[in-house]
Amino acid sequence: MKTNNNSFSFRRVGLLVRRDVVENWKVGVGLLLVSCALLLLTMVHSLLEAEELLPLGVMSVDTAWWSCVGFVTLATFALLWCLSFFSASQIMSVKAGKQKAVSFLMLPATMTEKFVTRVLHVILTPLVAVFGGLCLAELLRHLLLAWLDLPEIFNQPILWEVFDELNFLASLDDVTYTNAWPMETAYSVVLAQVDVLVWLAWWHSAFLLGGCLWTKHSFGKTLAVMLLLNVAAIAFYARVVKRLWLDDWAVYHQMYGRWEFLGAITPNGLFYTGLGLGVVLTLLNWYGSYRLFCRSQVVEPKRFRR
Repeated sequence: MKTNNNSFSFRRVGLLVRRDVVENWKVGVGLLLVSCALLLLTMVHSLLEAEELLPLGVMSVDTAWWSCVGFVTLATFALLWCLSFFSASQIMSVKAGKQKAVSFLMLPATMTEKFVTRVLHVILTPLVAVFGGLCLAELLRHLLLAWLDLPEIFNQPILWEVFDELNFLASLDDVTYTNAWPMETAYSVVLAQVDVLVWLAWWHSAFLLGGCLWTKHSFGKTLAVMLLLNVAAIAFYARVVKRLWLDDWAVYHQMYGRWEFLGAITPNGLFYTGLGLGVVLTLLNWYGSYRLFCRSQVVEPKRFRR
């Protein structure tokens, strides 16, 4: 049953979100416990490694501490994006089965409001699960420290250090590195970081699109398609971009003793190109996801069920 009022209502979105939380809280708790277990194992591995290596003098106390922080930060970042990809592919899980599909489509709300509700669910659930699991793992880590013989520095909270490492875009003070590329030209660190985040957002939007396209095994199917696309992109780069551009750079360097390509291509130029392409592809995926979601039916066409 569709609502007679086609205008967007935040009140209806709030009611849908509450309904989503009530029906799917077990999934959220499960993801939180899994996140806690994985992050706790990461912390315990780092602590045990530090306890073993510090007496041997292989590394200093500060090195061991920051190695632990870096390992946990990397695990948190990777886990957050992996769960985000999986969660995005489950956007249509509310329609798993004819009865659930009928119940969802009969809700008195517009399809736009339902789409917004599902998007909020698939984005916020992994965020809450990972950071909630990180906080719980931090509490358990302090309990384990009583049985480990480690320096005093390991008693301080690792949580704030991880948050600080993850917040690498907080400072707008840009940095440029030179001699990092063979062309010996400077590039923007912030621009490179934004480029990475945009392409991760593209991966997320692709799993969102796959979740709206396939109702069964959407994560596996989308992952397979994305891997094939990335293999094709790497092959294109190796056969076309490298031969047409990078090899010419090398020839120019041999002839003139410096790395240039007619002054037209720079690392920042490549970053801006990748940034623009990533934004466009991400927006296209979001638009496709919205259109597919709004056109969803109780019984989908046969091609979407396979």
